[in-house]
Amino acid sequence: MALASGTKLGPYEILAPLGAGGMGEVYRARDTRLERIVAIKVLPQEFSNDSELKQRFEREARSISSLNHPHICTLYDVGHQDGIDYLVMEYIEGESLAQRLTKGPLPTEQLLKIGIQISEALDAAHRHGIIHRDLKPGNVMLTKGGTKLLDFGLAKPTAPLKAAAATGAPTFAGTLSPITRKGYITGTLEYMSPEQVEGKEADSRSDMFALGAVLYEMATGKRAFQGKSSISVASAILEKEPEPISKFQPMSPPGLEHVIKTCLAKDAEERWQSAADVGRELHWIAGSGSGAGLPRPIVRSRKMRERAVWMFAAAMLALLAAYLGWKGGSNSANGARLHMTVTLPQGTVLVRNSTQPVAIAPDGTTIVYSASNEGHKTQLYLRKLDSFESRAIPGAEEGMAPFFSPDGEWVGFVTTDDKLRKVALRGGSSVLSDTAISIGGSWADDGTVYFVKSFASGIYAVPGGGGQPRQITQTGSNGDDRVHLWPAVLPHNSGLIFTVWNGKSFNEARIEGISFKTGKRKVLVENGTDAHYLSSGHIAYGRDGNLFVAGFDPERLELTSSPVPATEGVMMGAANGDAVFGVSQNGTLVFEPGTFTSFPRNLQWIDRKGISTNINAEVRPYASPTLSPDGKRIALTLMSSTFDVWLYDLERETLTKFSFGGDDYRPRWSPDGKMLAYDSSKTGRQQVFVKPVNGSGSERMVTDGPESKELFDWTADNREVIFGRENKETGWDVYAAPIEGNHQPRRLVEGPFNQIQAHVSPDGKWLAYVSDESEQQEVFVQALDDPSTRVQISREGGFEPRWARTGRELFYLSQNKIMSVTFAAGRNLSPGKPTLLFEDKREWNGYDVGRNDRFVVSRDAELKGTGTQINVVLNWFDEIKAGAKK
Repeated sequence: MALASGTKLGPYEILAPLGAGGMGEVYRARDTRLERIVAIKVLPQEFSNDSELKQRFEREARSISSLNHPHICTLYDVGHQDGIDYLVMEYIEGESLAQRLTKGPLPTEQLLKIGIQISEALDAAHRHGIIHRDLKPGNVMLTKGGTKLLDFGLAKPTAPLKAAAATGAPTFAGTLSPITRKGYITGTLEYMSPEQVEGKEADSRSDMFALGAVLYEMATGKRAFQGKSSISVASAILEKEPEPISKFQPMSPPGLEHVIKTCLAKDAEERWQSAADVGRELHWIAGSGSGAGLPRPIVRSRKMRERAVWMFAAAMLALLAAYLGWKGGSNSANGARLHMTVTLPQGTVLVRNSTQPVAIAPDGTTIVYSASNEGHKTQLYLRKLDSFESRAIPGAEEGMAPFFSPDGEWVGFVTTDDKLRKVALRGGSSVLSDTAISIGGSWADDGTVYFVKSFASGIYAVPGGGGQPRQITQTGSNGDDRVHLWPAVLPHNSGLIFTVWNGKSFNEARIEGISFKTGKRKVLVENGTDAHYLSSGHIAYGRDGNLFVAGFDPERLELTSSPVPATEGVMMGAANGDAVFGVSQNGTLVFEPGTFTSFPRNLQWIDRKGISTNINAEVRPYASPTLSPDGKRIALTLMSSTFDVWLYDLERETLTKFSFGGDDYRPRWSPDGKMLAYDSSKTGRQQVFVKPVNGSGSERMVTDGPESKELFDWTADNREVIFGRENKETGWDVYAAPIEGNHQPRRLVEGPFNQIQAHVSPDGKWLAYVSDESEQQEVFVQALDDPSTRVQISREGGFEPRWARTGRELFYLSQNKIMSVTFAAGRNLSPGKPTLLFEDKREWNGYDVGRNDRFVVSRDAELKGTGTQINVVLNWFDEIKAGAKK
């Protein structure tokens, strides 16, 4: 219904039409009482035909009219005349954001300014209990005086959302409703939150989702969620993630991607919880003291256009000039705080096998990182910051968890076969310890190297030239003193700081210090992990994907200031609490961008040809799956905030918690299916426990003593568990211990090397295990009743042997290859030649063999784009100081 010029609505005279939309027509009008120009919006007829709806609309309109904010279009009045409902609003001259976006994406500076103003407007409204419900570019006006947000709380009507009976896809049907009702969705579909699409009540976090969609469109010129139909758009909102901003705008600030991604979280609980939070983040990016607002000089996109290539080259030249100036001495308090991104070579990703993969040299010029290629080959790489290329370090094959010597000439690391080594950057390596795991290392000024021998062993020290390791810390001082990891040596080798895991989430771990002079330990930080000492007189540590910094006196082992957040979006591991970052003495920070991760994996069947099918659709931190003898259940560990054994029922498709110690690993079924064994560090040392499956008995500990244990299998008669025990003199050997009586262990395999991962054949005659006696891990089989009857099975490396249910075939892993060896019938040990079944480029975290030789596997889920870059911040100490002054 168009209104002619001169029409009167109360005291308002219509002058000319301005436009039309889902909420009716808009006119330029004159307030005859106050002699001012206003905008009149004539509302759809549904307001007049529904008394309940009309009353609610009028209540909301009165509430909105009380808002007084420079970035909110003021609602002056609401009226009704001759069957016409109308709104009287502030008249705004300018263009809408939707009109501006027809010309393409906005420059970053303009985007941040508009985004901050929208956030401030939303925050003001939310504080008054008013939700927009229909935030979109068409409701944002750009004026000379700044941004104006329109239609607060008066969202464009859409239809109720129903589920299609056949497909479960959303469909739209029914009568339009301009104000939210239960079972109705309100807003413009492309900017709706998942809860709005599902017809649920919107709250302020729904506006956060829409804000993320608007920011995304400003950054890329494209809508975050697109489709050929309403159903496909709704499906995208519910199930898909927008393509990375960097794909369309390679020079956009990394921090902006993080802000928008958090806004667009499917779960409202995972979004920014207020518009004020978003505004603060955008202010931080835009601020002159934040390098997050600077463009990324290295671009991840493989299909850059020619223009982007030239922009990349120019940015790198500018960065290199700035870096050389910094290196030459401009790293003072006034030095440039620059952010850059180091992209890994194509086909490689950072090693995320529960390890810290990144280190930076003390002088800040060199990064060393651990990466694996598509064939699962792990290697240490070196990247000079004044170079464009990374290169593999000779002698650092299979290297993980790197750390630098004080002079920056050497790198310590742990190999995939659990040896502590060192390598000169110019090449040439040597062994420091035959037993170590990749959960931390640190090199002192006097040449001492501190490391962790095994998960619950405490921290050890070894001379940098090699020698006998000596124990520095011991676990078990109390019930929650379970594991010591991530040692960091203090100045002048006066002591260490390290993480103490208590069996809960690593966000609830604590950081302690130990004085070498007194031998006393002191708690420094509760709720933190992986602390580094900084030459600026601070410690930095991780918690929940963020770096925190606190002033620290290393002599007194005391904090001198309260911890404050310093950098967000840092990758962390749930299994061993690694915060993936490093800091040089001159304040250069390196870190892997990401979040607190709990190892997303699929639980799958894989046949002999390598064809995989999901057992269930859930992606969870599955580990060490093992099939029950009847093939109906899978026991596994979930590596989440606590590590417990769970049982998955294949028929009922249910997952039930079985153990409750908070630290339980590697479950194995007894051959009769009545018991489960697993190992746990809940007592302060890794020990083996057994528990009846039917719940008729309690858990009991089978092993004891100060040495760490690792469960492998059972004997065929159900009477003994087979496990590995760490011996100081000889390394790991294989033992069996009865589950009843005095549990006295007997040795099955011993020697001057490490023997691990033992598994018994179904007939109980043969024991397959892994030994490193040939200087690499190989699979062997020996007779259980005659250790002299023994043969090497693998030839080019092998680990994790598993017997087929028939006992006539043995499987094992070799890098990314799954190998098979058949055995001739008879009493003699007669293995055939190893043959390749298939290759798999995705990591396995435990497997077992079922009937028909199908494998049940915990397999890394595909996470595209993760682990392919390292962020670098020059003069990060200046950011710490700036943050301390705020």
